[in-house]
This record gives sequence, structure tokens and C-alpha cells, in this order.
Amino acid sequence: MEISCERHIAYELNEYFSFKVPNAQFHPKFKAKMWDGKIRLFNINTGKMYLGLYRYLKEWAQKHSYKFETDIIEATGENVDYKSCCDYINNLNPIVKGEK
Repeated sequence: MEISCERHIAYELNEYFSFKVPNAQFHPKFKAKMWDGKIRLFNINTGKMYLGLYRYLKEWAQKHSYKFETDIIEATGENVDYKSCCDYINNLNPIVKGEK
């Protein structure tokens, strides 16, 4: 997903959605001072983040009282029951290597 925000908020997101890699100090890129040993889940240059982090982004924005607007439709799963799932699965016609 792509996030549009002010630069200072992007820096906060970058810091919050990052973590240190265990034993990173032994990695050749860390030793060569080309990497700080962190994995960042938010790209500050492109504004992109993994869609799976949407829920955590929303919680983070609410916690910090930031305005949060989205065009992502949230699936709640409230209208899904066991019978409709079984019917859906039974109506699938998967084809593997040209055979049903």
C-alpha cells in the first residue's frame, strides 16, 4: 500500500515499523558500515508499506491522533458462515496439469 503523509510523519513511521536483526553485527554489510542492522517495513522514499501491516498502521495513527483516510475496503467476515464457505469450496473446479 502507498502512504501519503508529511515528511516528519514518514520518519516516525519509518522508525516505528523497523526492527533490529539479531546478530546483525556479524553480517558483512554491517561490518563494512553499509547497513545499520535494521529491517524497515516502511520505505520512506516511496511511501510504500506491506498491505499486511494495514491494521497496525491504523492503530498507530489512532494512538498518535493522526488523521487517517483510506480507500481500502476492510473485510470484517461478519456475513460469512460455514455453509456458504462449504458451498463455495464445493463449487470450485480446479484444473491441475490440464485435468480436473
